[in-house]
Amino acid sequence: GGPGGPGERGMTAYVNSLPMPPEEGELVPKERCNKGSYPVHWVPKPRVVELRQKLLEILHSKHKQLKISFRRFDEDHHGTIDLNELYRVMVHESGIPCTRRELEELWDFFDRDRDGEIKYADYAKTMGNDALDERDYFQIANRKAAGRYNEAVEFYKNEPDQEAALLREAQFAHEKNPAPSAFTAAMFERELHDDHNSLFTLPNRKFGASFNEKILKPDNTVPGTQSHKLRVDIAKRIKDKYGSAAEGFRQLSNDGVKVTEFGMVKVMYTLGLPPNEMLINQILNAFDSDYNGWLDLPEFENAFGAAVAAEAEGETDGEGGE
Repeated sequence: GGPGGPGERGMTAYVNSLPMPPEEGELVPKERCNKGSYPVHWVPKPRVVELRQKLLEILHSKHKQLKISFRRFDEDHHGTIDLNELYRVMVHESGIPCTRRELEELWDFFDRDRDGEIKYADYAKTMGNDALDERDYFQIANRKAAGRYNEAVEFYKNEPDQEAALLREAQFAHEKNPAPSAFTAAMFERELHDDHNSLFTLPNRKFGASFNEKILKPDNTVPGTQSHKLRVDIAKRIKDKYGSAAEGFRQLSNDGVKVTEFGMVKVMYTLGLPPNEMLINQILNAFDSDYNGWLDLPEFENAFGAAVAAEAEGETDGEGGE
């Protein structure tokens, strides 16, 4: 059946019969998720929008930064939000009642890039400025670039309307400037062929404002600071205990693939150091070059490799020679 039909009512009854709170790590199966992209192929139900707004108001009253409120959900530091974490913050901590079906539909609404996970980029787009989606941002940017500030911005309701609007924009741009800039040509090439569907993520899902932007990170700690001293101390202890950063990574990482923020606490305990959350965050922020929330092997070696351990030995030699 269609929306509201016997099939929909039966599915709602079935989903509402599932246990609440959901199991830890539980996600919504793909067959119960909306198909296609928001808002072209589907829009959330009014009740789901209402739940999102209530949650937004409560979290915004307590946390002024989206990054901080995201951490409130992501208790296991995996960089994603599962159903259990959404339930805990919304129902248990914020006191917003909902059914299991409404919880799953809200979770599906948060998954903006439709990859079956809620990452920080999805969360920021849903809890940030949700009035515009990425195509509308491109439309506004194009109009500002052309000096057309006073025209009304249309919000596309379906794909034919969107394609017609994009065609009008392209014709206007061609009449104004028959030879497009290299940036414009690259942008349309990307739109046509590379299935790049988000203003806020690079093609490899790293954060950025446009597909050709590369955000530069310091990729280092500043000598003399507490975070640098801690990093050097960790590198020296890893070399003394395991012989190399690569072997230390294999021994200290949970799955041999990554070391998360929580994993760094374990690393420090194992090496006999008192954990310091602020310094751990500073080191992670400096060396997490792909912005995925953890250190992989190359990033771990960059942070705690032989060169850093040698710096510790150099400091020791210097103290002995004085």
